[in-house]
Amino acid sequence: MEEERVPPRSPPEEEAIFEFDAPSADISQNAWRNYLPVQAVHHAQGGLGSLGVYLVQLNQGGVIVVKRKSQTIAQEHFASLVFNKFGLKAPKMRPLEMAEFKLLTWAFRDSPVTMRGTGSDIHEPDAQKQGAVIMEYLHGKEILAIGDIENLLHNPLFLETLGKIVACDMLVNNSDRTNFIWRGQGNPGNILVTKQGSVCAIDQMIAIHSDNTLREQYMADVAQGAQEAFQLDCKGEKTQKLVDFLQGIAGNKETGFLQDSHIKAIHKGMTKTFAKFTNQVVLEAAQEVRQLYPGFQVNETCVFCSQVIDSIKQQQVAKPKSSSGLHSIVRNSLRRKSLN
Repeated sequence: MEEERVPPRSPPEEEAIFEFDAPSADISQNAWRNYLPVQAVHHAQGGLGSLGVYLVQLNQGGVIVVKRKSQTIAQEHFASLVFNKFGLKAPKMRPLEMAEFKLLTWAFRDSPVTMRGTGSDIHEPDAQKQGAVIMEYLHGKEILAIGDIENLLHNPLFLETLGKIVACDMLVNNSDRTNFIWRGQGNPGNILVTKQGSVCAIDQMIAIHSDNTLREQYMADVAQGAQEAFQLDCKGEKTQKLVDFLQGIAGNKETGFLQDSHIKAIHKGMTKTFAKFTNQVVLEAAQEVRQLYPGFQVNETCVFCSQVIDSIKQQQVAKPKSSSGLHSIVRNSLRRKSLN
């Protein structure tokens, strides 16, 4: 079949001034068509391996976010939906039908951009075949860009919300934000704070361990982190890793920068969210995502999240145990589930 022929794109010469403080526009189907022409496009390029996102400023100031589809977009959509269902602020999104995607990218193909030479990738033939999702625009500053970061990290409401985010990260094994039970360095850029003080979680996704050894280790880490939260253990191994992470963000390595009252606020947020975790909510989210992405693995996702929930709930009434003891308990629990 002959390839679809379109007129050549004219790279815009005009540099745009983007209204980053603008509100999010309606992302429901074809709503953007009521606010043309496009005023400006900003290509926010991500880190290594990321395709970034396109911020599209519509007429009358609203902004939508367009993100090229990747192999993990369904996992990202699921995680954001889970966060929303448990009361946290994460960007809403929907996959664009191919016809709407082509109309939308056509609408901003020659629009002014914030920097010359950027924003062309999404108009290339491969990207046009791949498609995209449209996302809610959450305007906020990355936590590292907050001027008064020390006061923010002493704000009980912020710390409790952070604890809620960490709890949901545990449910979906999202390691790209903090280092609480994970072995990476964390990525504070995935925590946004709005002018109103709301805390937003971005770029989360579910990561399922298919290897039994890795899964057992992860569930043991979940159990230990949950135990520390339930016991308000401010000196626990996992908690101290998170404290070091937050003190590093503030540029303050002094012991005692975060006092026990601050750490307990994080634990409080975690345990409040743990109490909301149910397999039914996870199943509902997984089924919604499969309707949008037919290849999404509902059963595999639900089993993994159910094991996380079990690992957490067992610590709610358990007496404190060593990390090796927790590992043994989790291993035996997973084996009993596999036999059933």
